[in-house]
Amino acid sequence: MLSSSGAIDFLSEKIYLIFKSVIVFEEIVPLAVLRPISGSTAMAIGMDIMQKVGVDSDIGRVTACIMGASETTIYVIAVYGSKLKNKNIKPALFIGLLADFICVISCIVALKIGII
Repeated sequence: MLSSSGAIDFLSEKIYLIFKSVIVFEEIVPLAVLRPISGSTAMAIGMDIMQKVGVDSDIGRVTACIMGASETTIYVIAVYGSKLKNKNIKPALFIGLLADFICVISCIVALKIGII
């Protein structure tokens, strides 16, 4: 639904314009945006990216790295927050989303220096 409405493309374009110098592949922006929110949506986007560009391409390897190294942060915080009856989730949310951003940057750096 988000894809059909164009919301993902609009949001991804705006985010890419902001982080263009850091995120060198525009194709991974929807994955990086939706991975912290929904694992199944991120899996569909990741599979779509890999079908379009191939698994052995630079974008395909960064996609695989992001899928393997990041987490569905919102889901994890919701589950643990409700289980522990913790109402103050803002610090955990900030740290989790920061970790997801660092994950994306680390995957790109790993590709550039030849680790992946």
